Amino acid sequence: MSEQAPVTPSWFGPDSTWASGGGGMENVTMVAFPSAPVLPPGYPPGVPSSELLVNPWDIVLCSSGTLIACENALVVLVIWQNPALRAPMFLLIGSLALADLLAGLGLVLHFTFAYLLRSDSAQLLTVGLVVASFSASVFSLLAITIDRYLSLYYALTYNSERTAAFTYTMLVLLWGLSLCLGLLPVTGVNCLGEESTCSVVRPLTKNNVAVLSVSFLLLFGLMLQLYVQICKIVMRHAHQIALQHHFLAATPH
Repeated sequence: MSEQAPVTPSWFGPDSTWASGGGGMENVTMVAFPSAPVLPPGYPPGVPSSELLVNPWDIVLCSSGTLIACENALVVLVIWQNPALRAPMFLLIGSLALADLLAGLGLVLHFTFAYLLRSDSAQLLTVGLVVASFSASVFSLLAITIDRYLSLYYALTYNSERTAAFTYTMLVLLWGLSLCLGLLPVTGVNCLGEESTCSVVRPLTKNNVAVLSVSFLLLFGLMLQLYVQICKIVMRHAHQIALQHHFLAATPH
């Protein structure tokens, strides 16, 4: 009876070493391979399994976006349905809530398009929406800060029709500028043609993100300076009121 050659199991790699002597295996080196990923039922064939993995950070952003959108939708609804909330201050608060609502919606749409639609065009639109809404949110915060500063600096004459016109002008300017910034990725200012220039916020380039970050930091610095001036005005008013009370207390009746 002739001796049969040993059969190599399918899970042994081609680098496995067999040394036979005296009809038996004296040394066997087994190479372990990672197990194949398990695909869920209904997963479309031909799609790499590496694309199946969902980034946990995207899940956090999607959940946060849903919560932000729902909360700010309530604020916008309350301001919209209450005629008493038509003062310039509440209009600016409504602008901030609307911007945050759109930002949350953009995060949800980005998650949906990234893992379901898989389209560069949709990704450009969602990133443009996030950039525009975030810019509008920052500009609305700046407008609110300017409104608070002017209301204290011109305390006697601020609440007038001219104030409402100034508020509407600020709203038009901030939303127009935000819309222009949001259209930049769609109009070609992106890294789709050269992937090496992409930033962590794809498809924005590294230069785009750097310019936006520096600009927003400068705006936050301006807001901080305005709040410092607001604190000085409040302290000066409080000091004047304290002096008046002291003078009235010292005056004989």
